[in-house]
Amino acid sequence: YEEEYPLWARSDDQFEFIRSQIVIFNTHHVVSEPIEFVEALPKMSLGSIFFHFIDALRRNPDSIDDLRVWLGRFDKKYKGVIQELASIDPYFLTLNQLRTKVANILEQKLTG
Repeated sequence: YEEEYPLWARSDDQFEFIRSQIVIFNTHHVVSEPIEFVEALPKMSLGSIFFHFIDALRRNPDSIDDLRVWLGRFDKKYKGVIQELASIDPYFLTLNQLRTKVANILEQKLTG
Protein backbone atom coordinates (compact mmCIF):
# COMPACT_ATOMS: atom_id res chain seq x y z
CA TYR A 1 0.00 0.00 0.00
CA GLU A 2 1.41 3.38 -0.98
CA GLU A 3 0.49 6.84 0.21
CA GLU A 4 1.01 9.83 -2.01
CA TYR A 5 1.27 12.21 0.94
CA PRO A 6 2.53 11.57 4.47
CA LEU A 7 -0.31 10.95 6.86
CA TRP A 8 1.10 13.47 9.34
CA ALA A 9 4.24 15.40 10.05
CA ARG A 10 5.06 17.91 12.76
CA SER A 11 5.97 21.30 11.34
CA ASP A 12 8.95 21.77 13.66
CA ASP A 13 10.70 18.54 12.58
CA GLN A 14 13.12 19.35 9.77
CA PHE A 15 13.94 16.70 7.25
CA GLU A 16 16.83 17.05 4.85
CA PHE A 17 17.59 14.76 1.95
CA ILE A 18 21.24 13.85 1.93
CA ARG A 19 21.02 11.37 -0.94
CA SER A 20 18.56 9.02 -2.52
CA GLN A 21 18.70 5.79 -4.44
CA ILE A 22 15.97 4.32 -6.60
CA VAL A 23 15.37 0.63 -6.11
CA ILE A 24 13.76 -1.19 -9.03
CA PHE A 25 11.82 -4.44 -8.69
CA ASN A 26 10.83 -6.64 -11.61
CA THR A 27 7.06 -7.08 -11.31
CA HIS A 28 7.02 -9.61 -14.17
CA HIS A 29 4.09 -7.70 -15.68
CA VAL A 30 4.87 -7.26 -19.36
CA VAL A 31 2.87 -5.69 -22.17
CA SER A 32 3.75 -6.36 -25.79
CA GLU A 33 1.28 -4.09 -27.55
CA PRO A 34 0.19 -0.55 -26.65
CA ILE A 35 -3.47 -1.59 -26.40
CA GLU A 36 -2.50 -3.89 -23.48
CA PHE A 37 -1.18 -0.84 -21.64
CA VAL A 38 -4.72 0.56 -21.39
CA GLU A 39 -5.65 -2.21 -18.96
CA ALA A 40 -2.25 -2.40 -17.22
CA LEU A 41 -1.75 1.30 -16.43
CA PRO A 42 -4.48 1.70 -13.77
CA LYS A 43 -2.94 -1.25 -11.90
CA MET A 44 0.58 0.20 -11.86
CA SER A 45 1.95 1.24 -8.49
CA LEU A 46 2.68 4.89 -7.84
CA GLY A 47 6.36 3.94 -7.62
CA SER A 48 6.18 2.56 -11.15
CA ILE A 49 4.41 5.72 -12.34
CA PHE A 50 7.20 7.81 -10.82
CA PHE A 51 9.93 5.64 -12.34
CA HIS A 52 8.49 5.47 -15.87
CA PHE A 53 7.07 8.99 -16.17
CA ILE A 54 9.22 11.25 -13.98
CA ASP A 55 12.56 9.57 -13.33
CA ALA A 56 12.67 8.60 -17.01
CA LEU A 57 12.90 12.29 -17.92
CA ARG A 58 16.30 12.30 -16.23
CA ARG A 59 17.41 8.88 -17.54
CA ASN A 60 16.47 9.09 -21.21
CA PRO A 61 18.74 11.07 -23.53
CA ASP A 62 15.87 13.06 -25.08
CA SER A 63 14.28 13.75 -21.66
CA ILE A 64 11.09 11.89 -22.47
CA ASP A 65 9.17 9.32 -20.47
CA ASP A 66 9.54 5.57 -20.99
CA LEU A 67 6.07 5.18 -22.53
CA ARG A 68 6.79 7.64 -25.33
CA VAL A 69 10.18 5.99 -25.95
CA TRP A 70 8.45 2.60 -26.21
CA LEU A 71 5.63 3.87 -28.44
CA GLY A 72 8.23 5.47 -30.70
CA ARG A 73 9.61 2.02 -31.46
CA PHE A 74 6.39 1.18 -33.33
CA ASP A 75 7.42 3.45 -36.22
CA LYS A 76 5.00 6.35 -36.73
CA LYS A 77 1.86 4.38 -35.90
CA TYR A 78 1.45 6.07 -32.51
CA LYS A 79 2.68 9.55 -33.41
CA GLY A 80 -0.63 11.16 -32.35
CA VAL A 81 -0.60 9.38 -28.99
CA ILE A 82 3.01 10.42 -28.41
CA GLN A 83 2.18 14.05 -29.17
CA GLU A 84 -0.80 13.98 -26.80
CA LEU A 85 1.31 12.45 -24.03
CA ALA A 86 4.00 15.08 -24.62
CA SER A 87 1.51 17.78 -23.65
CA ILE A 88 1.37 16.46 -20.06
CA ASP A 89 3.61 18.21 -17.54
CA PRO A 90 4.06 15.58 -14.81
CA TYR A 91 5.45 18.13 -12.36
CA PHE A 92 2.07 19.82 -11.98
CA LEU A 93 0.13 16.64 -11.20
CA THR A 94 0.07 14.17 -8.35
CA LEU A 95 1.12 10.65 -9.29
CA ASN A 96 -2.52 9.52 -9.15
CA GLN A 97 -3.55 12.38 -11.44
CA LEU A 98 -0.70 11.57 -13.82
CA ARG A 99 -1.70 7.91 -13.99
CA THR A 100 -5.33 8.85 -14.63
CA LYS A 101 -4.47 11.43 -17.29
CA VAL A 102 -2.19 9.03 -19.18
CA ALA A 103 -4.78 6.24 -18.89
CA ASN A 104 -7.49 8.53 -20.28
CA ILE A 105 -5.34 9.53 -23.25
CA LEU A 106 -4.46 5.91 -24.04
CA GLU A 107 -8.05 4.75 -23.71
CA GLN A 108 -9.33 7.57 -25.92
CA LYS A 109 -6.63 7.25 -28.60
CA LEU A 110 -6.21 3.46 -28.67
CA THR A 111 -9.76 2.19 -28.13
CA GLY A 112 -11.89 5.11 -29.34
